[in-house]
Amino acid sequence: MIPIQMVRFHTIVVRSALAVVTLTSLGGFACTGTDHTGPGSAMTQVWHAPLGSNTGSYWVGMPALDGGKLFVEDANNVVALDAGSGATLWSSKVKDFPSPGGRQLLTAGGLVFVSEATYVTALDESTGAIRWQFAPDSQPAAVFPSVDDRAYYTGQRGIPVVYALDRGTGAVLWKVNIGVGWQYPGFINAVLVSGDTVFAVAPHYLALNGFQQDIVVVALNRLDGSELWRFESANKQDGGASGAVLAGDMIIINNVIGTGVIAVSKATHGEAWRLSVPGAAGGVALPSVDGETVYTGLGGGFVYALARSTGVTRWAHTTQAVVWGITKCGASVVSNIDDLERYDPSTGAVTGHFKSSPDGGIFTSNLLSDGTRVFVTGQGGVSAATC
Repeated sequence: MIPIQMVRFHTIVVRSALAVVTLTSLGGFACTGTDHTGPGSAMTQVWHAPLGSNTGSYWVGMPALDGGKLFVEDANNVVALDAGSGATLWSSKVKDFPSPGGRQLLTAGGLVFVSEATYVTALDESTGAIRWQFAPDSQPAAVFPSVDDRAYYTGQRGIPVVYALDRGTGAVLWKVNIGVGWQYPGFINAVLVSGDTVFAVAPHYLALNGFQQDIVVVALNRLDGSELWRFESANKQDGGASGAVLAGDMIIINNVIGTGVIAVSKATHGEAWRLSVPGAAGGVALPSVDGETVYTGLGGGFVYALARSTGVTRWAHTTQAVVWGITKCGASVVSNIDDLERYDPSTGAVTGHFKSSPDGGIFTSNLLSDGTRVFVTGQGGVSAATC
């Protein structure tokens, strides 16, 4: 099977657990974003921390932030940095091969969690010591997981099993195969928890080669994994594995093959709205939610601000580059288009850029913000920039 990763070339290829989407013919997008800036203060570097990996081992996942510590992945290691200075606090090995990398780091209860190529690992936030490891039946690296006061929720590829692991010990509280009876593979893309419900999002193959598929959402009881309800998209050209987020009543799902995003209502258990952009490759960056607005970045080189409840487009911007990350940052919105591009959240007007240092290479990860700074990793390490 295709490794779960995103690899960047001059011809950009997005590789997911489900399909390979080539973005060469999407309008001749360059490797940098729009070259104009509007009014507003410049984005400036707060700190830059070189890491040990070489330029072929950059990470595309989502960092985590807790207690003044920033947690990122660097080749085979999880690294803790001082969020104020960028100083390395510790580095712990969690795997033997850098690719595929974990899609999202999470923190809770003094632990930092990562689902990797072979193991789910929980590390002590203060020391980096491994507290527990768990080996699922197949690779969990493609999953955007969740954690609450009881459990860490993740999944795997091939046979779409969802796991609830005791947060403190890693013991299996329950495991559920949401694809019983499926003829072809399914891949757990995201596992989201809200109250007493866990939502498992899975692209489902309808053909062996994965070029026809749909999106399945299964609501599970948080305590025992029993199924509450299920949604399956009617469009058989949906799918892809680039994450999902909760936004009030909505489950917002990146729809790589369906060239946009899809929203499923927790109340009606049906499709509420969808965004489809001709010529795009669908959502690649994990969407960012700010109240009634959802910000999403597409593989075809677009940023959209959408009304959370209706999907109505509030504004759209063409970036001239694939959007690898997006976040609300203070009074602005920032995207990762190999460098950082900043927007007015009301209009989408470009208000600034931030490029890595000359020897820093391109930025590659999803974006994380503490409200005053935005954090990003890339070929040259980790950078913090002002909003």
